[in-house]
Amino acid sequence: MKKTLKSSIAVTLIFAFLLSACKETPREQIRSSTIPSSKISSEQNISDISESVSSENPIRLVTHDVEFSDRTTGNENGYYYLEKGDGVSANLRYIDYASGQDIFLSSRPEGNHFTPEDESYVSSIAGFGEAFPIGNALYLVRSGAPSYKDLLGQDAMAAIFRMDLNGSQRTQIYTGMANEVLQSTMASDGKSLFWVSQRTEMENDSSIQKRYLVQMDIQTGETKDLSELTNSSWLIGAADGVLIFHSIYAETGTATGIPEMTHEIFAYSFETEALSVLQTWPQQETASTHVFNNSLVTASLLSRTVIVRELSSEQNLVTYQFPDSVSEDLSGFWFETCRDGRYAFWDYFAEQLHVLNLSTGEWNSVTLTYDDPDKLELRPVEIYAENTTQFLVCYDKEIVERHYSNLEGTISTLQRTQPCFALIDKEDYWNSIPNYQVIVFNE
Repeated sequence: MKKTLKSSIAVTLIFAFLLSACKETPREQIRSSTIPSSKISSEQNISDISESVSSENPIRLVTHDVEFSDRTTGNENGYYYLEKGDGVSANLRYIDYASGQDIFLSSRPEGNHFTPEDESYVSSIAGFGEAFPIGNALYLVRSGAPSYKDLLGQDAMAAIFRMDLNGSQRTQIYTGMANEVLQSTMASDGKSLFWVSQRTEMENDSSIQKRYLVQMDIQTGETKDLSELTNSSWLIGAADGVLIFHSIYAETGTATGIPEMTHEIFAYSFETEALSVLQTWPQQETASTHVFNNSLVTASLLSRTVIVRELSSEQNLVTYQFPDSVSEDLSGFWFETCRDGRYAFWDYFAEQLHVLNLSTGEWNSVTLTYDDPDKLELRPVEIYAENTTQFLVCYDKEIVERHYSNLEGTISTLQRTQPCFALIDKEDYWNSIPNYQVIVFNE
């Protein structure tokens, strides 16, 4: 188990270095700006953290806060996801919480779901694909893989589709540029969709990559660039009037001459239309930041602390020390989540999730686990989505045979590892009580 995790760490560090190797946009502009004073007082009590969402600007992530994750947010009634086929095709699926069924998002339950005539069929999710609801509409995003345009044609280009929640009336409302790839983390305020666009541009006869923050009207599909970002930026959260980003870059001119990696959390303010740095840390600190309502929650393995910082005042509200039960030899944060007023991360030595109540500072653990059939490791039962009272969790994984369609439209049978979904009451999850309401998969 440790060998696999250490390999993952190595990949992460290599990825971070590659990101920083590209030319960055000027950082002085970001560092000289500040977030405007918010409507929320800096004297807000820590016990109010879970209730501090602004009703005036309910901007939120509509995807998972980890890039290119296989999960989104769902809504109060259910969860939408894409099941990838054999190639770039996929099918839209829906987990209905009321019935406990996982079904094709199709009006023809017994029909052929691998043809363009079926509402659930998606011809291409080249690059990456995901689906999420906003209000009474469902949105399908293809991140794009422009280098495959000769093979796939328009199916290689980034695209966004809008449809009814039942999958009908699908309409393409955005087509990406020939040099564009969409990053997967996205946010919405119910009127607009916000994402990071990565574009390959020519500068001084050299090909470089730049990233931009883009706003799209979800009704008309009209877009505009709000700001150029550093070229390793990705969106990690949304709060009252701001979008929050993470970036990794190389600090040059060091004493050793070897660039040192620095992590940076910065915000885009809709009020000032400017970027500002919130916090930084060196790579060796091994820290991780999540946005929870209007606060930053930052955990550090070096200091063995969790710091809750209010975004409106940029002041630290409280610092919590790790309990002694957190293993000393942890090398990273795994299977993190920040939900329901709690922050949790996986301790692969202790084989449990450490859980911090962000209001009270109390630590406890969740011991719900399963054996991963591919990695041959013990894994925590993971939260995929939630509604008011329940979590949708992956409580196990199994290797199964499924039918898929390939590029030629031929249906084949393949073995795939698939998550086993269940609903569980939130209190049961936090108290490690495996009262699962198993979701039935319908093929």
